[in-house]
Amino acid sequence: YAVCISDDENTLNIKRSDIPVEAKEGSVIEVAEDLSEIRILHTETAERAERITSLFEKIKNRSDKK
Repeated sequence: YAVCISDDENTLNIKRSDIPVEAKEGSVIEVAEDLSEIRILHTETAERAERITSLFEKIKNRSDKK
């Protein structure tokens, strides 16, 4: 199973075999209400990864200055 966290922080356990093969940790997915379709939101995944990387770099740069 994959543990998925919704934008409103609810968790949902989905069989790994029901999730697209290319999905990995950190992938943003969209799940139909009836669970009939699951797809990766590639643009949203990339945008979130960029934000996280940017925040990490800011934190790293702060600690380097001390």
